[in-house]
Amino acid sequence: MSSGINLLLSPHNDDECLFVSYTLIREKPLVVIITDSDLQIDFGVTAEHRREESRRGCELLGVPVVFLGLKDGSLNEADLTRRLKSFNDLQWKRVYAPAIQGGHPDHDLIGKVAFSVFHRVSLYATYALGEKFTPVGEEVSPTQNEIDLKNKALDCYASQIGLIENKKHFDAVRGKPEYLISPQ
Repeated sequence: MSSGINLLLSPHNDDECLFVSYTLIREKPLVVIITDSDLQIDFGVTAEHRREESRRGCELLGVPVVFLGLKDGSLNEADLTRRLKSFNDLQWKRVYAPAIQGGHPDHDLIGKVAFSVFHRVSLYATYALGEKFTPVGEEVSPTQNEIDLKNKALDCYASQIGLIENKKHFDAVRGKPEYLISPQ
């Protein structure tokens, strides 16, 4: 890969399509999914199943995806920093990372580590519901075509839409703007 390419860090399989589909469509970054989302094995959902959902969703949006392969619930700052540094020598034009919003600890940690590893970091909001929903920063307003593509990509995550507690998150983002938050 040459310089001038963007990088997007996604904490879990589906965050990339839930929260930054329009940026994926427009900027075409390399997507790095950090965790394997393997905590749902009791529901018959394997890490490979979740990876395949992300592969299909990213393919629809026209972006490449790679998997860091860390286990859910195992993120720590030192290990994450070490692993993300392996991506740093490519001189990314822009790195998109989850905003530090005081919500999911994985999201916040990845946002924090991104600032210590990369230059030119932009943050994206990772909440569309509840008190953590903070529509601040640059609103990324979609075209109808982008909405349609995002909805098709979201439909790739059948394992998550089938879980009542997750379906509401998918419903909340359909047709809505996304938010890029400029760092202070």
